Amino acid sequence: MEGKPVLVNSGTYQYEKGPWRDYFRSTSAHNTVMIGEREQSQFWAQFRIARRIHHVKRDFYHHDGIDFIRGSYKTYFNATHTRYIGEVEKGVLLVLDQVQSFEHEKVQSFIHIHPEAAVREDGIIHIANSGMEMKIYPIFADEVILRKGWYSSAFNKKEENTHVVITKKPHVKFFGYLLCMKGVHCYVEINEEHLSIHGRRKHTIYLSRFGESI
Repeated sequence: MEGKPVLVNSGTYQYEKGPWRDYFRSTSAHNTVMIGEREQSQFWAQFRIARRIHHVKRDFYHHDGIDFIRGSYKTYFNATHTRYIGEVEKGVLLVLDQVQSFEHEKVQSFIHIHPEAAVREDGIIHIANSGMEMKIYPIFADEVILRKGWYSSAFNKKEENTHVVITKKPHVKFFGYLLCMKGVHCYVEINEEHLSIHGRRKHTIYLSRFGESI
């Protein structure tokens, strides 16, 4: 926001074989979804991948006046993850994830925060950095926790940071979060049939007809 990094991927740090290499290229070190506590691709040595993600697709999707960027892929074990990112209005972003896998597998979404930002959670995630504020409202979350991790802005350099872990509720089709940028008052009301997003005006996402085939 305003030239300051807030949400970041963890970076690379180093290429040498070992736990740091494993950590920085892991699924959980990125702003994405982990299914059943398994990596999206199957890693072997530090430069080798055995079975990898496949059937990668992307397009644009329009729903009830909101334009979304949509991308999907299959993991090496053939689970499907589709992510929708839509600008509800200026300063308000909606991220929704849909996962097709074994019914009882744990599904978690990771959000990595820049080390300079202060983070707290009270059901809503509050992020502050140099006078700028962002709020993240989890959607269909069974659990929301803050964890410590690592961020690398350059080769052989690492800093401790915070990441958010959102665990999907069982038996729901979608989960995700709403991001409200600096100076924008917004919030989301959640029920099984639709999301009511309140910003400068009200927007409704009807979940029964959201997400056509890609």
